[in-house]
Amino acid sequence: MTCLPATGGPAAGLLLLGVALVAVGLVLAFPRRTTRVLTASLLVLAVVGASTLTPTEAHAASQDCVPGGSGGDPGWSDAGAGAEADGPFDVTYSPGRGGRITGPAEQRVRAGQDAEPVRAVADAGHRFTGWSDGVTTPRRHDRDVDADLHVSARFAPLQHTLTYLAGPGGTLGGTTPQRVDHGSSGTAVTAVPDAGQRFVRWSDGSTTNPRTDTDVTADLTVTAEFASATHRVRYLAGAGGAVTGDVDQTVAHGADATPVTALAGASHHFVRWSDGSTTNPRTDAAVVADLTVTAEFAVTVHRLQYVAGPGGSLTGDLDQQVQHGASGSAVTAVPDPGRTFVQWSDGSTDNPRTDTGVIADATLTAVFATQTYVLTYAAGPGGSVSPASPQVVDHGSNGPSVTAAPLTGYRFVRWSDGSTANPRTDTGVTANLTVTAEFAVRTYTVTYAAGAGGSLGGTTPQTVDHGTGTTPVTAVPDPGFRFVRWSDGSTTNPRTDNPVTADLTVTAEFAVRTYDVRYLAGPGGSVSGDTDQTVEHGADATAVTAVPDAGYRFVQWSDGSTTNPRTDAAVVADLTVTAEFDDALDLAVHESARGALTTTTPRDLVVTNPGAVEAEYVLVPTNTGAGTTDLTVAVAGNAPMPAANPGGTAAAADPHATARRDAVALAQAARGSTGTGTPLSPPARLPSGTPAVGDPLRLNVDLDGSCTTGLAATATVQAVGTHVVIASDDSNPVGGFLDTDYTELLTTLDAMVPGVTGALGDLTDRDANGRVVVLVTRAVNELTPPATSTSEYVYSRPRDLLGQTACPTSNVGEIVYAMAPDPTGAVNSNVRTLSSVKGQIPTGLAHELGHQIMDGVRIDAGTPLDGTWLAEAVADSALDAAFYARSVGLTPLQNIVLSNVTTGPNASHRVAAFNTYINADFGRYRPWLQAPTVNSVLAGTPSQASRGSAWAFLGYAADRKSGGSLSARTAFLRSLVTGPGTGTATLTAALGEAPERWLEDFAVAAYTDDLVEAGPLGTSGPFAMLSWSFRSLYGGLGGYPLATSALDADTSITRIYAPRGGSRHVLFRVAAGATATLTLTALTVNPEIGYRLVRLR
Repeated sequence: MTCLPATGGPAAGLLLLGVALVAVGLVLAFPRRTTRVLTASLLVLAVVGASTLTPTEAHAASQDCVPGGSGGDPGWSDAGAGAEADGPFDVTYSPGRGGRITGPAEQRVRAGQDAEPVRAVADAGHRFTGWSDGVTTPRRHDRDVDADLHVSARFAPLQHTLTYLAGPGGTLGGTTPQRVDHGSSGTAVTAVPDAGQRFVRWSDGSTTNPRTDTDVTADLTVTAEFASATHRVRYLAGAGGAVTGDVDQTVAHGADATPVTALAGASHHFVRWSDGSTTNPRTDAAVVADLTVTAEFAVTVHRLQYVAGPGGSLTGDLDQQVQHGASGSAVTAVPDPGRTFVQWSDGSTDNPRTDTGVIADATLTAVFATQTYVLTYAAGPGGSVSPASPQVVDHGSNGPSVTAAPLTGYRFVRWSDGSTANPRTDTGVTANLTVTAEFAVRTYTVTYAAGAGGSLGGTTPQTVDHGTGTTPVTAVPDPGFRFVRWSDGSTTNPRTDNPVTADLTVTAEFAVRTYDVRYLAGPGGSVSGDTDQTVEHGADATAVTAVPDAGYRFVQWSDGSTTNPRTDAAVVADLTVTAEFDDALDLAVHESARGALTTTTPRDLVVTNPGAVEAEYVLVPTNTGAGTTDLTVAVAGNAPMPAANPGGTAAAADPHATARRDAVALAQAARGSTGTGTPLSPPARLPSGTPAVGDPLRLNVDLDGSCTTGLAATATVQAVGTHVVIASDDSNPVGGFLDTDYTELLTTLDAMVPGVTGALGDLTDRDANGRVVVLVTRAVNELTPPATSTSEYVYSRPRDLLGQTACPTSNVGEIVYAMAPDPTGAVNSNVRTLSSVKGQIPTGLAHELGHQIMDGVRIDAGTPLDGTWLAEAVADSALDAAFYARSVGLTPLQNIVLSNVTTGPNASHRVAAFNTYINADFGRYRPWLQAPTVNSVLAGTPSQASRGSAWAFLGYAADRKSGGSLSARTAFLRSLVTGPGTGTATLTAALGEAPERWLEDFAVAAYTDDLVEAGPLGTSGPFAMLSWSFRSLYGGLGGYPLATSALDADTSITRIYAPRGGSRHVLFRVAAGATATLTLTALTVNPEIGYRLVRLR
């Protein structure tokens, strides 16, 4: 990595160097520790007087910037001094049973020196009780050793409590509670039921009684469960029926049985139960003994009764008793004189009748009736009658009301018997009747009239039968008028109305004559306004404007007029004119033009320079499409200049972004469901609440992001701050962080977190501790293949923000995983020095905080997690926030230049903050600047280069959307965090438009920003970046690396442009008074190329 230089100037550096050399000399001259401590303190005071950086920041500001260096400890030398009379001494630390020692257990220590620190670590199932010399802390650091020391660490098994409880209905036999060593067994305990009760199970599901718990590894509380005694209740069915319900029940003592019902079979009925009860259904209450009863049934007999209605009598047995299913005897209905038998009351017309297969009681009445007549009503042509005919009427009665209804276009005239009553009712009927309704066709009057400005030809008014047509009528306009329409909207002229179904009156409408005025656009432009007008004779047309396309100018209208906008007055004839354009671009200095290629048709741009001096331009084509595009840029007639056609290499996919995308996919799939995996046992997750230093943790350190499998590790809390908790994996390699390292690291991280949350929003708090947990773990080291020099230092996984219902392997909290120092290369033979890890963790944490803020708010809102380029760009922008929080006085929208960082009273803080945080983004942006044509900005699969450009683009967009307001800039970034969609869809919603034009303008800004030749274009507007002066800052990092092309006279360049942001910066010159032609040709079908042409001078 390239870093910013140290601050303070040569004089300050020499002063510090002098103080340091004097202090070191004193150290070497005095072998006694007390003297060295005093001298070292003087050295520290000298350095502190020159800088107030935290140790981690000071280290981060320089760790990758100092050439050479062995990275080892300096040690101390006593050469030339007299040796102590006593020493060295043997210092040994021995582990007792149940634990181990971490750190050097056997040491040789010189008199007055400190032994190296060691720690007593208990094995699983044990706990540390103290050292043999009375020291009670697991970690010990013996200082000023002046005698041999031999101590041992003491451990004891963990103990667990077994608690047995008795539920209602019983007691326990045996000891409860019991204290049992880890892994051993308890003593037997028996569940004893009370009288009338029985033992069912223990509350953990076990039915063993008595029970003895073996191999105890945790506290246990179980309760014996009891239940009441029961009785058997049975219900049987006798012949002729059945019983429904639960016929064989087990009922608790004193409880009620469930209801049962006795159902009689065919030809039977229920009589009683065998215990004398006639209740049916029956429910036996308060059962205190076994019970068996039988339902009893009997054959059923039915009664048949026959009755005569008015007008007749019956013969036969009129009151019969018939067994179920048997037949009765015959009965005859005899009508009185003048009456007729109609039917029986059940609808039967049998007479005589014999009822067979009797299954129920019945009472049947014979129905008799008097003589009736038929009334028939018919409809003649043109109508209908209702109700339906014929009608049957009793002698002397009245018929129904009947209505004659004419069809559409007809009218009722009379009935065939001469009656005109309608409706009609025939009364006192004494004979049959047949009549017909007679109808006639309707007629209508059709009237035509002429409005002002004309007259009519033809007959008006006309009388027309329903459904027929009129004779033609013509609207004749007066001179100078034209026929418009009839008052009913018809424009037919002459008109014939057919068919006529109602009276009609219409008027012919006339108007003054009008003309068609049309405005067309030739190639290279368009016309705005009403381009197809209808204008009355002598009136004025409305104004239209000829609008040239990008790269074109308006020349004239096809009738020779150069008026623009134009308004044609006093129109007396039709008019069609065309706006004519040409594509000669005469750009003023710092003026720009834009355009687009959407076909493979070559696009010519004629660039003219009428001035007296040579002009220089930059053409910036940008591919905004989803696929790669081949583009040729050719020029003719331009002035010579040194040609340049840099190539560049497309960056490989970024492993961090790929792993992040995969982890997001796994977490997204698990959301809102019940996970298929199994939580680790014993449980592995962050405890709720704020931990204390020394607290043990058990966490899942499987970093593949899966919710189905996990890998548990034990860890210890090392430091607790206001915003951060640091814990370390107990299995980390030797040579890791000391207590002082954790304290220094915590100070740096605690100061950085509020800056990130202030910019992007608050973290969620799944584990209710108000902090993010940083777990230093070898699991991160294990992700890097053997013998690999580069790696990712910090990770987060979205699965940890899910609950364990959806994701059983979640740690359920805000946690990031950081690489552990590994100075010996114990993991995959990859050496990871303490200093390098310590310097990289703040950078990685700031980035992962961006991910965790974005993931948390989307999980809570139910919106999709984002695994696209956008999530990486937002997380990379968190590094900006961390920088601003630690840079003392610098904010966005300041157009920060190199001197803002490296000079002034706060330069040391700003350089440290730059190198710790923002320099990582500058490092990723560099490969895009070096090869912008072959690297995307909004990449489907991000690389380091596309991540850098997407970060720069997001900052550019935030600056441009802010309108100069810091709060508006923050609101824009937070809108990307919250969604509601992912990737480009979210960006489109935040911008309020598709991002294509923004990408095109960003590509120009990469060249023009703070470029002297670009003038005001490079300091404001769409071609400027308002927060960072990249040209200035890269000047302190080896120079601004943007690759540009240049076209010599009459040459061309063909390149493949990467999708979604691949661009090129092509310079060319046009001599004074000359014209050059640029030809842009897309060699790929359906291109989506936008281009900008800027005159620089």
